[in-house]
Order: sequence, then structure tokens, then C-alpha cells
Amino acid sequence: MKKAARKRTPSYPAPVSRQYLKFVAKWDVFSRKKRWAYFEEAIDKIGSRLKEEDVWLREEFKNRGVDFKKDIYPLFKETCGLFFNRWAARKAITEAASEARKEVKQYQFAVQIITKEASPFQAETKAELKRQLVPFQQVDLEVMFLQTLRREEGDDKHILSSSLKKEFHKHPGWKTFEKQVCQTLREKGVSDWQAYKLIALLYETLIPDAFGAVYKADAIRLRLTSLKK
Repeated sequence: MKKAARKRTPSYPAPVSRQYLKFVAKWDVFSRKKRWAYFEEAIDKIGSRLKEEDVWLREEFKNRGVDFKKDIYPLFKETCGLFFNRWAARKAITEAASEARKEVKQYQFAVQIITKEASPFQAETKAELKRQLVPFQQVDLEVMFLQTLRREEGDDKHILSSSLKKEFHKHPGWKTFEKQVCQTLREKGVSDWQAYKLIALLYETLIPDAFGAVYKADAIRLRLTSLKK
């Protein structure tokens, strides 16, 4: 599976201070480490469930003339790698931006106290603190990091897709997976309804936390039939 993180080089507004560059770099490193951790965690969970249910899952597909390891798992593995890579990036970047905003609020509070009219500091010092604080207040690290990520990994609409913040099944990668699996199963002589049930079984077994109630066979049927319209 594709690993999750490559070093990003964010684009900065100009002019910026060294302190601002360090601030952005710190949260960039934070998000990259978190991205890889979230990616590994998601893939490890799937791997653990597969080890526990491998024999049973293969048998369910074999009963319908399908070799799970050969015909289905490669599609599932590829989809998981691509999706959870993007999902981990979104989750990590959103978390980094949130934590960074909390840090900036602390700076704002400190500057407000220091720059009060009654404070004993020189007017020039107060003005300089306010000026240096502005870039920290204006920066949107979530937008910055996502735009950089999109440039580095190609024009992939899934990186910025709002569906990554919603239910997993709404992501186009899973819709494509369901369509491909259904086609493969039809070629093996499996009826559409049995195909929906097998996909639901796969979701329920390997990624139940991701799909919840929408992995039911009828929900899959509705998604796939809507694609034909």
C-alpha cells in the first residue's frame, strides 16, 4: 500500500518573520507525523481483522465460486491504501490547524495584555508586537497545507474533497470499488443481490467502524443502481 507522507514545502505570504516560518514548520512536521500515524493505525486495524477472519471470509466467497485473495482483495487493498492515505492527511492537517489556532490565541492574549494603554512598555514595542502578530492571525494552515499537498501529489480532487469529512461510503473511491467488485462477481456468475451481500459482508468484517449501517446490502444496491442513472 502507498505510504502516507512526503515532506511538504508550504507556500508563505510575504514578507514573513523567522518566527512565523518556524511556527508554520513546526505544525507542518506535526501534521506529517500525525498523518503517518493515522494511516498506519487504520491499515493495521484492517490487517488485524483480516487475520482473524481470513479463513471464514475466503470460504464465504469460495462458496460462490470466487477466489477472495485473487479476485477481490487486490481491489480492496488498493482502495484502502488510496483512501486512508487521503483520509489520514485530512485528519492530520485539520488537527494541526486546530492546535495551531489554540497556540495563536495564547499569543493574542499575551499581546493584548502587553499592549494595553496602561502597560509600561514603549509605544514602538507595542506597535511591533501587534505587527508581528498579524501573520499568525491571518494564516489558515489547513488551507495552506492542503493546497501544498494537492500540488505535490497531483491534481487529486479527493485530497480536498469534503466527502473525506463525511461518511466514508460517499467517497468516490469506494463507489468505484463497489462497481468493480460487482462486475467481477457478475463475471463469476454471482447474482447482483448476492454481490451486494458479499460486499456488505466484506465491509462489516474488515472496516465496520468506517461504514456503520451503510454497509447493508440494500444500501449498496441503491448506491450502485443510482450510478447507472
